[in-house]
Amino acid sequence: MAETHQVVDTQIVPRQDAIPIPELEVSRPDVFTAIAETDKDSAALVALRARAESIEVTDVTTYSQLGSVLTEVRLINPDSHWTRLDTFIKRLRAFYDMQVNRPKNERTLIENIIKPKLKAWEQAELEATKKEQVSINKTNAKEGLPEATVKPALPSIGGYRRSTTYHATFDTPADFNKLLKAWKNAKNKAVWEYYRQFITFNAKVLNEEARAIKDPKQLAKNIPGCRAWSE
Repeated sequence: MAETHQVVDTQIVPRQDAIPIPELEVSRPDVFTAIAETDKDSAALVALRARAESIEVTDVTTYSQLGSVLTEVRLINPDSHWTRLDTFIKRLRAFYDMQVNRPKNERTLIENIIKPKLKAWEQAELEATKKEQVSINKTNAKEGLPEATVKPALPSIGGYRRSTTYHATFDTPADFNKLLKAWKNAKNKAVWEYYRQFITFNAKVLNEEARAIKDPKQLAKNIPGCRAWSE
């Protein structure tokens, strides 16, 4: 049974009621056997690749020959030699994630409580600083004094870097259509190119349409500019 700890009166004492570390064991002979079997697979695949490269499909016979190579290739499964080790790793990873993620999630929760409060104060302080600087410089200008720079009263916080994130989106399809209309009607090339960078196609939807149509030539005709094919 693995030992973890709990804090009691600031003293760390061991406890026995922790989730057990995975019991599965992997012996050295198991690993060496897996390596040997994987090496055999690698050697077999080298030979199969040579056969695949040498066969040219010219008739039904060569088609079948190359198909048989494909079947042999797909029967080779190196993962099967490492099942026990893979199971152990997955169990250990799950155990690790369970132990580490609990305090990490709590840390994130606390940060999400603190950061909005700090950010709100920062925004208010920065806005007040701008107004103060404008007011001071108006006075300085009247009195012939140089411009002054007013710094916000925001002390540094260890492990925390102040930053401002800017976002933009289109809330509705109608909003996006306004961009499309502006792009279409743009007369200035620079403006046209500026708008164009924000217009992208949806590859997922395009491929769904290709699967629905099942006719590359028809799809290319339906959607100008697209390249359609089957394989």
